[in-house]
Amino acid sequence: MTGTTDTNWAAHNTEVADVWMSYRDGRPKRPPVIFDLPAIYTLSHPEINPTGMGFDEYILDPDKQIKHQLQAQRWLRYQPRRDSLMGPDSGPLQLIVDDQNFYEASWLGCPVEFRPSQPPYAAPLLAEHPEKLYDLSFPDPCGGMMARSLEYFEFMHEWAEGAEYDGFTVAPPTRIKGLGSDGIFTLACEMRGAVNVCTDIYENPRYVHDLLDYIADSVISRIRRLRSYFGRKWPELGQHVTPRNWGFGDDSIQLISTSTLKEFVLPRQKRLLHALAGDGPHSLHLCGDAMRHLPTLVTELNMGSFDTGFPMNFDWVRENVGANIEIVGGPDVMGIHAGPRESIVEETRRILVDTSIRQGGRFIAREANSVVPGTPIENVETVYDAVRRFGVYPEGEWDSSATPPNSASVAVAQPAFAGIGAALVGMEEAGSDR
Repeated sequence: MTGTTDTNWAAHNTEVADVWMSYRDGRPKRPPVIFDLPAIYTLSHPEINPTGMGFDEYILDPDKQIKHQLQAQRWLRYQPRRDSLMGPDSGPLQLIVDDQNFYEASWLGCPVEFRPSQPPYAAPLLAEHPEKLYDLSFPDPCGGMMARSLEYFEFMHEWAEGAEYDGFTVAPPTRIKGLGSDGIFTLACEMRGAVNVCTDIYENPRYVHDLLDYIADSVISRIRRLRSYFGRKWPELGQHVTPRNWGFGDDSIQLISTSTLKEFVLPRQKRLLHALAGDGPHSLHLCGDAMRHLPTLVTELNMGSFDTGFPMNFDWVRENVGANIEIVGGPDVMGIHAGPRESIVEETRRILVDTSIRQGGRFIAREANSVVPGTPIENVETVYDAVRRFGVYPEGEWDSSATPPNSASVAVAQPAFAGIGAALVGMEEAGSDR
């Protein structure tokens, strides 16, 4: 275990607070650094999961989910070093209802499969018989997978009351994933199968429009009902309040052209935001090569922040979205996994120094995207050390040109505790999920 004895955690946390405060004030001293080490990483790590708990146990047994989350969060309080509060005096361990990425497709009726050493998979409901779409009723907003999520939420709240773990207090979850969305087009790919949807766009476009409408109507109904439910039972959490800035994902738009995005997806994304959020700016998580869509998403949806994957041309992105749009990204995860550390340092340096991504002070550094199992923790920390070395802005950089961050950034870029499956620092509070 790295960092448990040789790190001055008080000094680290002071730096963390300073880095985030300067970033939110629009005068960053350097880019903040965040990492996502999801459950597939922590469950595969023998030091964190010595009993070899599998995904089926983790997902299907709330007691075991709590146990692993506490083991993982305790471990993550000491490594990898990043811009989160760390060490023994870093606050409570935060429980979450971890429904992974199958929760939304499962709620829509897709059967869930558990495969060895893999996250749960929601098999496409409409792969063989697309016509079954027209027999589907709208799912109960608080039924099926959502009912189970709410059950886990209440169970964890009761469990966390007065609980301690290895010197840390325990905080209950603040929301469930069903209050957010993995995205309209991504859900279409999950329900129909990605190849089938892309073929349908050419062969049966009317069907794709009908499928996307069904999904959009279902998601809007669910989130509205869940917000109302939370407002009645847990008004202190504020989940019932319509947010001005909202975050969601839609990874699968990397599969389509921007003209197809405009014809099929953007109208439903606009409906989603119109029904569920204020005027923004909003935030969007996108894995894969989706950068060609970013200018359109800024213009059409008032996106102010993108959590990105790879490949990524940082110069092109900054030039085409402008200096005031927040970009979250960095070295690709496979390069971090493979090393060597010298290569990780050079790639981090290249992004920070040789590209224009830091222009405007609207860049948050992270791995792109989610640390993969087996990655040496020293390789992950190498990114953090390289950002601290090469990412410092020149003194006086913001004396006359500082632009205060937009509200989407304030919602997304909060220093928070590393949680199992948290896509981005503050994403859980911001209402977005991976």
